[in-house]
Amino acid sequence: MEPHVRVKSLAVIVRPEDGAMLVEEGDNRTGGRFARPLGGSIEFGERAVDALRREIVEELGCELSRASFLAVLENHFHQDGVQGHEIIFVFRCDLAEPSLYRRESIPILDVPGLEAIWRHRQARSPRLVPEGLADLLAANGLLPA
Repeated sequence: MEPHVRVKSLAVIVRPEDGAMLVEEGDNRTGGRFARPLGGSIEFGERAVDALRREIVEELGCELSRASFLAVLENHFHQDGVQGHEIIFVFRCDLAEPSLYRRESIPILDVPGLEAIWRHRQARSPRLVPEGLADLLAANGLLPA
């Protein structure tokens, strides 16, 4: 497969009562763990915010009540021996379904067995990805500096 740039949208969803952020956690083949906000790839002809709204419905079965643009990040990385390159639109979002904020985990509907969890503001592990996201969130008061 020829290398290419992937264009994605990510949702920074913060629980109002404690500032925890909704993420999915994963492992790479070298044993490193990471946490990443929900979202996914933008399809051809789709606006970044519309892709994000679609992805959240696919993943959580829930609409977003708000999606405010924060920034664009460029991410160069290696995972499982493969070089990756992403352009990522980051949005600060709110879920339209208030009951989801009270759950400790939420099944990700399009990946059986995977759950989104609330990552507390002070958590330093696992590593938050993509690169630069933690700094962006700290600069916007969404994570401790």
